[in-house]
Amino acid sequence: MPAALEQHPFVAAIGTVEQRKNLPSLVDAFARVAAEHETAQLVIAGRPSNDEAAVARRIAALVPDAAKRMHRLTDVPDAAKDWLVDHALLMA
Repeated sequence: MPAALEQHPFVAAIGTVEQRKNLPSLVDAFARVAAEHETAQLVIAGRPSNDEAAVARRIAALVPDAAKRMHRLTDVPDAAKDWLVDHALLMA
């Protein structure tokens, strides 16, 4: 787990990266939040699927400060998912 998640508030989205979930919009929303809240973090945790490329493009478009607070985790063990759910400020 990235150390920043233990120290700062974060939003977590857990599950496969599928088009129906519209995760690129979540990354866009995080860009706006990150501009106003300098410690906010975003975690997208789950296996790649049919929207991975679109999510990756949106992450790549983030300003550097926001990009370093964006965490894309794959193959996340159940214990790590439980930790994310227990510690997230908000689930997306």
